[in-house]
Amino acid sequence: LSRWLTRMGWSRTLTSATRASLLSGDATCVAANVYISEGRDREVITRLTDAVASGSSPGARLGHVFVDDAYNRTGFTLVSSSVEGLVDGALAVSMLALDLVDLRRHSATHPRLGVVDHVACHPLVGDAATMDAARMARDAIGKVLGERGVATYLYGVGAGVDLASVRRRFGYFRANSSGSQWRGADADWAQVLRRVPPDFGPASLRGEWGIACVGCVPWVVNHNVVLDTADVDLAKRLAKEVSERGGGLAGVQ
Repeated sequence: LSRWLTRMGWSRTLTSATRASLLSGDATCVAANVYISEGRDREVITRLTDAVASGSSPGARLGHVFVDDAYNRTGFTLVSSSVEGLVDGALAVSMLALDLVDLRRHSATHPRLGVVDHVACHPLVGDAATMDAARMARDAIGKVLGERGVATYLYGVGAGVDLASVRRRFGYFRANSSGSQWRGADADWAQVLRRVPPDFGPASLRGEWGIACVGCVPWVVNHNVVLDTADVDLAKRLAKEVSERGGGLAGVQ
């Protein structure tokens, strides 16, 4: 961990108390949700699951796998008692996904920006040192994805921007194909990358990988609410009205 602190430039920015806590191993209980744009190819999903479930990343434990066929998306929840363990586990899934999944052949009823669409790092206890640990995991994962060649944007603690704002830059919430479908990479993304360069990786688009968003935020709970209607416009209006941005409930996105 000391090498990670030096490599990422944190040795000089963390308080002495936080740094001592991290190095002593007291800062525990961090998690990551890794969302991969593949939810239909069972062989690929099995290989991604095995990347962390098989013990090849002993510092991380696989807490849950959520496979969504309609969204063509799988979420992997990882937990760890160390920054290094969480980073290793998240990267084991992410790097393999870049080898196995091609965004150019991807279609879904759920928006996405990349193969490694979203990695969210969370502290599982409320102290400042654990939030620092989650932030370090976020930065390390983003840096390595960038070194691999993936345009990677950070959000959340210390990044000055939230996830929804990063996504809106790329028209994330607008389907780019008929029938409310998202297919492949959008040609407009390349222009956005040049205008707003990523935190890590090239300011150019690799269509097979797309774009990654990596964040550090308190634990987020996602709800799927079933509406007794086929009116998509009504559903969109309801979603906007209950969200904080639309004047609804605080903290709801």
